[in-house]
Amino acid sequence: MSAPLVSRAERIAKRITIGVVAAIVATVIAIGIPNKVPYRLDDLPEKNRAAWTMPLDVYLAPGYTRESYAQALLVQPCLAQAGYTGYTVPWRDIDAASLALDRVPIRAFDLSVAQKRGYHIANSDDPGQASWDDYTNRYYSEIPDRVREKCEAATGLDFESQTYDGFRANDLVNRLSNAAFLDARTDDKVQATVPAWRQCMSIAGYTDAGESPADMPTPDMAYDYSTTDPTTPVSKSEKEVAMTDATCRDTSGYLDALYEAEWDRQLTLPRDLAGILLKVDTRRLAEHKAKIDEILSTMTPPRPS
Repeated sequence: MSAPLVSRAERIAKRITIGVVAAIVATVIAIGIPNKVPYRLDDLPEKNRAAWTMPLDVYLAPGYTRESYAQALLVQPCLAQAGYTGYTVPWRDIDAASLALDRVPIRAFDLSVAQKRGYHIANSDDPGQASWDDYTNRYYSEIPDRVREKCEAATGLDFESQTYDGFRANDLVNRLSNAAFLDARTDDKVQATVPAWRQCMSIAGYTDAGESPADMPTPDMAYDYSTTDPTTPVSKSEKEVAMTDATCRDTSGYLDALYEAEWDRQLTLPRDLAGILLKVDTRRLAEHKAKIDEILSTMTPPRPS
């Protein structure tokens, strides 16, 4: 087959296009890549240091663990109406399950954490996992597809974390948030509060504390208190030093400075990365998160005794 004829006009247009592209490339080389130009976020939440609310939080969807459990709770009445009455959603520790299965940004250590678990890492063991696995196996193997699909559609619940844009945004928010937190600890204003924190700890009798709050607990403390094993008990001495540490972080100004430093670092990001976040409908996402929270708080069955 002979090649298609190319008109003179098309050849001229092609040369013009090549020239324009070359001019654009030259301009980019001269002034820098536009996608790397900093972009300042303007869709911001209200500051709340106690909750450690950050600018990127508005783009973070609930994890799949929370969304799927909420949907199961909503689907249950529909299944019963369809005649499938033996399918009761079991209790599960959804916070622990989310911590184990979904990525979450780093948050600062403060008095609320110290009072709850000392220096121990948060418990990610969901005692209801086995019952949940049994339920989902039966749900997908015993209930006809048409019934499941009808009941799931009737909930009107979308999985925002599993959309293409939502998944990319969640991954990006976690990576950027954690990087901002770690870098904020090196900020000059944060470092300026460290001597006051050390003095506070020394006055309280903890002369063996780390050089800065970022070094707490020290390796010896972590070993003695088994802080990496959430199943071990929190001793009285661990809680005392943890609460003193948290109080000193507060009174020294460390937490205030750290919060502001991380906030500032989250405000600006390269334009190409901002483009990923700007595809998220933050108002719709906020409504979705509120809906998920309400379902979980009002419909989660009681923990078995």
